Amino acid sequence: MKDLRYLKEVLKSAVSDADSCDTPWVKLGDKIKGILALDVFKNFDEQVSRLQEALDTLGVNFVPSIYSFLTKLFAETDEKTRQQHFHELLDWCFTELQPQKSITRSEFERDTKLLLPLVKLETILKNLENQELIRNVLNYFDNPRINQEDIYEAVKTYLGSSSYELISFKLIPLDEQNGHLGDYFRLKVVIKSNDKLEKLDWFAKFLVPHSEYTKQILVRGPSKKEEFFYMEYLPKLKRLGLSDFAPNCYFSRVDDVIVLDDVCASGFTALAPHTLLQKNELRLTIKQLAKLHAGSLILETTEQLATVYGEYLGETLFYLGTPEFNQSFAKITDSMVYLSSVFKDLTGKYSESELRLKADNWCKITLDKLKKSDEPVNVICHGDMYVANLLFKFRDDKSAEAVKLIDFQLLRYQPPMLELLFLLFQNTPKEILDDNLESFLEEYYESLTGILLQHNLDIQQILPREYFEESRDSMAVLALYMTMYYSSVCALGPELRKDIFAGKYGDIYCTNTIISVGIKTENYRNVMRGIFARFIQFCDKGLI
Repeated sequence: MKDLRYLKEVLKSAVSDADSCDTPWVKLGDKIKGILALDVFKNFDEQVSRLQEALDTLGVNFVPSIYSFLTKLFAETDEKTRQQHFHELLDWCFTELQPQKSITRSEFERDTKLLLPLVKLETILKNLENQELIRNVLNYFDNPRINQEDIYEAVKTYLGSSSYELISFKLIPLDEQNGHLGDYFRLKVVIKSNDKLEKLDWFAKFLVPHSEYTKQILVRGPSKKEEFFYMEYLPKLKRLGLSDFAPNCYFSRVDDVIVLDDVCASGFTALAPHTLLQKNELRLTIKQLAKLHAGSLILETTEQLATVYGEYLGETLFYLGTPEFNQSFAKITDSMVYLSSVFKDLTGKYSESELRLKADNWCKITLDKLKKSDEPVNVICHGDMYVANLLFKFRDDKSAEAVKLIDFQLLRYQPPMLELLFLLFQNTPKEILDDNLESFLEEYYESLTGILLQHNLDIQQILPREYFEESRDSMAVLALYMTMYYSSVCALGPELRKDIFAGKYGDIYCTNTIISVGIKTENYRNVMRGIFARFIQFCDKGLI
């Protein structure tokens, strides 16, 4: 097996060729038509056709620059060498290309993923006895969303070593999913390490926008945020002993895929997005959220997180600038006016025109504050703390014993009180929250206090109780707005929600049509009533 230093020396010329590559793009069918003559590939016409379609999405007239490098790499290496060094060599190639090519990391990785099968097939044509590479390509045809080299890197991360044998891997699509920004799969991997077979249960999420709305969100970089969280930030929290609130991550490619532990294989389960949490479930979640926030407060003592990680912390969801988003925010005002006609017993002294003005002001306050916090204490927030991003493990008596936070695609840098109140407003029946809000806030603060004390830090010097309590009213105004934005769709039952995202009722968020459909069900009506009642309370207190 060739060592890394030798390979870099050999591949230098290929990187230079990549800089000046002007080979005309040729259709896949023309380049590898001989491959289909092999018996082993004779039943894969459909897969080859899909590969051609994928390559066509590159939208180029010339071969992408990475092509010559990959061709040389496969010519110079065997499967074992690529298992050990493939992604390391890719990183090196990207670094070498940077001074010469105006290509982003995302574009580089996209081109690599799409070109890999083509390069493998052409390599096989030059050596029809290359059984290892033939098996590699067959694995791709069985699992076209991921390349075998990605599995190598994921296992390497899991084991901390490349000393293993990959026996098999299989992507299994999940029919039910709560998220909006991708396709979900179980990833079953079998390896042989230290003469023992080991079965790995993983979860793979592939980013695929299913609507214009989700396309607009993806443009703002949620994949980049999630890769940062799992690959850079969570390891820092792990060193602080504060990482058990989230699954382990083994592989990520921006705007494409992330591979995590399948915690559902360990007994965790997802709840339907319209589920409201009970006291025990909330208390478990509050303690896990405190770990995430405490990590920020600890790290902030030695580095300015907003400066160091600012590119990952910008607002993704509550963002003005596109017609779709501007329209969705404006419709919250219409929705509050509509709810005033439904819940006339709650409206009190306010006329329709007064409520419209207050709802408009509510929107302006929220969007201004979420652009950039001017509060003295901020933390890296999950940013999307609703029930679909919580996985619970239940005992035999149906009581929750553990919870994991997932989907870190909307990270933001905001006061901890804001995220805590959004968690409570969004996921708690109003009657439970009214009776337990003080105790929930106290449990969160005490959890923070204990964690900071373990790191020899005094919470009064970092997040004084007086400030924490004083921030409640201003943060509650923002948290309630976020709750209305989410709940207009998330409080719907599964079937209605599916119809909404299929476009059956028009625009996704905060349309009166959607609310009028949902409000016919008891759960949805109770949620909307709770939000509107709290809105009126805030108006009465002069907060809106």
